[in-house]
Amino acid sequence: LSADSKDAVKLAIGLVATMTALLLGLLAFTAKGTYDTRRTDVIEMAAKITLLDNMLTAYGPDAAEARVWVREAVADWIRRAWSDAPSARAHMDAQSQANYRAYAAILGLSPRDDTQRDLKARAATLAMDLAELRILLLEQRVPSIPKALLIGVFCWLVVIFLSFGLLTPIN
Repeated sequence: LSADSKDAVKLAIGLVATMTALLLGLLAFTAKGTYDTRRTDVIEMAAKITLLDNMLTAYGPDAAEARVWVREAVADWIRRAWSDAPSARAHMDAQSQANYRAYAAILGLSPRDDTQRDLKARAATLAMDLAELRILLLEQRVPSIPKALLIGVFCWLVVIFLSFGLLTPIN
């Protein structure tokens, strides 16, 4: 309880507090970066889905079945993307079936002229891009912050607040 030991404890706690503040700042920065990346991917996916639907509409009434399958695949993906189911692999397997039907419907179109041939090729490419984005978003569901790091930050905070009890005068 001497003044020198109190100063040493204050110095050590100051160091731990500074390191905790830095680590909390890095965690907040990482969380924001993850959020921004996912937000950008979802916006890009929404734009591509709208563009694909517009292409299939421009293709004509022959693409009505493909549009139905694309809408079903998108609705299925939305349902699965925001579910709390534990198995991401099951999500990907089920989604690949819905995506396959939509992609097969697009490939099954029979173009009658050059415009429809171009629209079919672009729609097929866009459907593959959407499948890639869906898989990317599913793979990003894994938390980016390790549990060990969170436990370490929690322990540092506990040490900081316990040290306040060491340094307060006895009442």
